[in-house]
Amino acid sequence: MYCGKVLCRKSMINKVDDNTSIVVKSEDPRISPQQWSTVFSKLNTSSNSIYKEFWSQLENKVTAAQVFEFGDIEDSKIIKDAPRAAELISNKYLDLPFNSVIYWYTLNTEVHSPNRMATIIVKGIIENSQFYFIADFRKLSYDELQVYQKTINNNKCAYILAGAGYLNPDMGNNAWSGDIISVPDGLTKYHSLLECKNITASSLGDGMSYLSLLVATKGIPRNTETPSAKLQAKRKSNNKYPLSSVTYIDTHYYSRAVNNTDSKLTHASPVPHLRRGHIRNYQDGQKVWIKDTIVNCVSAEEISSRNMYKVK
Repeated sequence: MYCGKVLCRKSMINKVDDNTSIVVKSEDPRISPQQWSTVFSKLNTSSNSIYKEFWSQLENKVTAAQVFEFGDIEDSKIIKDAPRAAELISNKYLDLPFNSVIYWYTLNTEVHSPNRMATIIVKGIIENSQFYFIADFRKLSYDELQVYQKTINNNKCAYILAGAGYLNPDMGNNAWSGDIISVPDGLTKYHSLLECKNITASSLGDGMSYLSLLVATKGIPRNTETPSAKLQAKRKSNNKYPLSSVTYIDTHYYSRAVNNTDSKLTHASPVPHLRRGHIRNYQDGQKVWIKDTIVNCVSAEEISSRNMYKVK
């Protein structure tokens, strides 16, 4: 996993807001951007001006967020590819696909049962420096549902805040610059405050980097579904939040391509494989980032159709 160290500001190093017990309930499988905005407004209770700015920027910008669904994600794959993704972000070759996004996915690990996650990210400014404002929410387990039953009532879904902070990869220090606003519930029972921040920084930053890399990879099958006007009108008449368009990313196809690449099957046409991106340097000093691309090697035309982005 990417180093995960966080360069905390000295004035904040001994303080983390106690917001980890908040539970977000919803009748819908995916909580809408408008409801997230309401959640962040309720979280904005800190007396710290920077923390207030953090929650305010999430509250104001999440309503325009683009929603992505990744399905199952293996934690081991995040651990493997996050360092490269973080380095690309640090060098301005990779960025969020939009100024605000909501990434939905199910995180699979070898230790714990699958966790349904929602990661909300917006670009924001703190003290004239750009950061990614990130908030992770985790769906409550069955045992946790029993604890929060009175709070949840009969809602279908409930999520708990699992970490929040404003971060940017600082490759010079092999760390995440910024600060952590909230750490996962119960983490402080087993770790020091600084350790909690480092663990949370790694979780937030790695997830954001890896998922943004998937969205930027050319050739991954994707499909966008938009709710009908009739359905939205019906929800409005019932005083429900509107549904968002959702872009589905086929991560299984990506995983197969990566496995084929790692297994040296790239020449067994038409086996899909990943052509990892690279920086192309020109004699005039210009640099061009060649995107990661999933290819089947079926034609020269396909091989030469890679996207290029000029680097200023």
